[in-house]
Amino acid sequence: MISSQMHIGVSVLVLAVLAAVYFIFNAKLA
Repeated sequence: MISSQMHIGVSVLVLAVLAAVYFIFNAKLA
């Protein structure tokens, strides 16, 4: 079973990766 704390950590990690990809994508378009 996955603990709620670990689930939150994974969610934050995914959001961080999405944010990084988003900023890199914008930088390439600029």
